[in-house]
Amino acid sequence: MASQAFCDPCSEEDKSSFATRYCTDCEEQLCQDCTESHLRFKAFKSHHVINLSAIGSTIHVPESAKKNCNIHVDILLDYYCTDHESVCCRACIPDCHRTCEKVLPLDQAAKDVKKSSLFVDIFKDITHIVETLDHLLANREQNLQLLEQNKITITEQIRMLKIRLIKHIDDLECDLVAKFVTMQEKNEAEIQKQKNDILKLSTTLCDSKNELEFLKNHGSNNQLFLALRENVSEIQKAESKLDYIISSTKQVEIKFYERKNLNMGSIGSVLDRSRSCSVQYRPLRNKNAQAQPYAAKPLIEFKSGVKLNLKSGENYYLTDLVVTRDNKLLLCNYNPSYPKVYIYSECKYFEKEITFPSDPFGIALIPHSSKAIVTMPLSKSIQFVDTASMTIAGNQVHVWFAFNGVAATEDKIFCGDEQGSIHVLDTNGLYQSKIPCCRSPIYFIVYNTLNNQLLVRSRGDLRCVKLDGTPVYRYNKISGVAGITMDKHENVYLAGYNTHSILRLSPDGKFHDTVLRKDDGVSYPYGVTFSRDFCKLVVLNNSHKSVVFYRFK
Repeated sequence: MASQAFCDPCSEEDKSSFATRYCTDCEEQLCQDCTESHLRFKAFKSHHVINLSAIGSTIHVPESAKKNCNIHVDILLDYYCTDHESVCCRACIPDCHRTCEKVLPLDQAAKDVKKSSLFVDIFKDITHIVETLDHLLANREQNLQLLEQNKITITEQIRMLKIRLIKHIDDLECDLVAKFVTMQEKNEAEIQKQKNDILKLSTTLCDSKNELEFLKNHGSNNQLFLALRENVSEIQKAESKLDYIISSTKQVEIKFYERKNLNMGSIGSVLDRSRSCSVQYRPLRNKNAQAQPYAAKPLIEFKSGVKLNLKSGENYYLTDLVVTRDNKLLLCNYNPSYPKVYIYSECKYFEKEITFPSDPFGIALIPHSSKAIVTMPLSKSIQFVDTASMTIAGNQVHVWFAFNGVAATEDKIFCGDEQGSIHVLDTNGLYQSKIPCCRSPIYFIVYNTLNNQLLVRSRGDLRCVKLDGTPVYRYNKISGVAGITMDKHENVYLAGYNTHSILRLSPDGKFHDTVLRKDDGVSYPYGVTFSRDFCKLVVLNNSHKSVVFYRFK
């Protein structure tokens, strides 16, 4: 049986009173008397006091509900900034929220939160994620079972292959023996014929010899002379026939020559082939519900820009950029003399550089991985980068087209070519399909995770298309070629290269406002992206030669 907890206020006064209630706001266990006193004070009447018997004697406050500020650890979190959608303490306000319009007391922001759509949405999100994880666990278990079945199947396949190989060897043996027998019979027939010819000629000559011997001993000289004259021509015929027999006679021997490269290195191969998991996770759509009485609105103004101190001694033509999960800025330098990607830790300090086999143009992170993909249009190739070690990962992958813009999901890579098509690869660089989009070169692509759509930037044109190429909207009131990005509200930001400005479109592709102009230091902007916390807009500025950070006011 679990021991009963003691009252915290009484314990501070060296009294031993058993606790019956718990105040979740004060995070204290209370006895009956302290509970009554607690609820009599006006300041504590709104506190949430629960019966300990309903939750057990052990109180565990979730880490996510801790009330102290992470930055100012001794100060309670008692405010909520609707501009930044973040909880803060009173010390955070002058540092980070001085100009924010709506900073609410936490009690006001949290009012009726248990009935709010925020609670419902987050609870649904967690349930949705847990269900997806359950499906993923089941999928992994099925994969283990599949591998076990693969073992049985492949073992049987190898056994059957062995049987077929042995039978094939037996067939080869029979074939070789049959060929030998055929050769033997043929040569034996020829030799036997030659023997018969030799015996016939030998018998004829022996007969002639015996006749001459008889006539020498018993015949007249005339008879012997006539016989000798007759044998002169017969001997000439016999010599001629003997020459023919000798010239046509061969010493025949049949040999077996073993194939020298008979050593079989392999009878097959076993490869592991992977494909994308059948379990997919798609965030629930309703993400914008707020618990606070004032609806959060997009941040619309920026502070003046701060220029990044680039590594000296380089010739820059910066074309694209990304910010990693650990807040490292990666910059592509499309320059044949300096074909590099530069890495800046904390988006401030030069850390290292990666030299590429060809000029890097576009770059995209592959979500939930430590990989990035870089396009090299001049060599019609792409290159993977290990973002953990910041090194080139694997060999250069050659493709059929000159790819410029690039975006990625967990299992797909989207590359824009010079003819206005988007080519889909898997995350190993293997070609999958093509999406028709426009008729001019595609320089930038952004993937909208929430809608499964692609934002595509070509010269003087922005298109939003579905993954099958179906148009969603088009915006063409821009000039030149430059980058695009999105904020956390799904607003779209366009760099106006020739207009020295940054435009903002609403999520449906309608013009909203111009957020940065030449007066703000914007000059021939190209690539744009947001920092990981969406508090800074990073702009490749000054005709590809500099990087400027603009912070939200």
